[in-house]
Amino acid sequence: ALIFVGLPFEKDHKLYNVAAVINCGELMGLVPKTCLPMYGEFYEGRHFEEGNRDVVMTYFDDEEVPFGTDMLFECDAISGLKVAAELCEDVWVADTPSTKHALNGATIVVNLSASNETVCKDEYRKMLVSATSARLVCAYIYASAGDGESTQDLVFSAHNLIAENGS
Repeated sequence: ALIFVGLPFEKDHKLYNVAAVINCGELMGLVPKTCLPMYGEFYEGRHFEEGNRDVVMTYFDDEEVPFGTDMLFECDAISGLKVAAELCEDVWVADTPSTKHALNGATIVVNLSASNETVCKDEYRKMLVSATSARLVCAYIYASAGDGESTQDLVFSAHNLIAENGS
């Protein structure tokens, strides 16, 4: 399995919101969030640094791993499968990391999210994921935080979506 896990990661005394990509028990890379919202109820810039798109090497648990958004992950078991990752807000902005991923051959884009619930936001999110999938001609997998993760004044609903070529 190709597994994506969201976690905070410290690099060079700075904290990043990342997706750790794991395959066969091996950490394949760390993909940082590039677009940090600083509006409404979101203030991620208080805690996290904006991630870099260019891939550099860093250490995780004494092992050197790639760090950056411009990575595609392949699986030997499925020929032609190229998976990319972006985090939450990255899909809501004009210049998404997934656009470059698709141009570089990504067939699936995975989005780890913690998008809160507001009135009608679920329909907008569904439209956004579907439109992104159609625009990039790929599958788009979106997984949001669940209701058990609400410890503040936000509510999460575990809105999970899979779209392929707009459907």
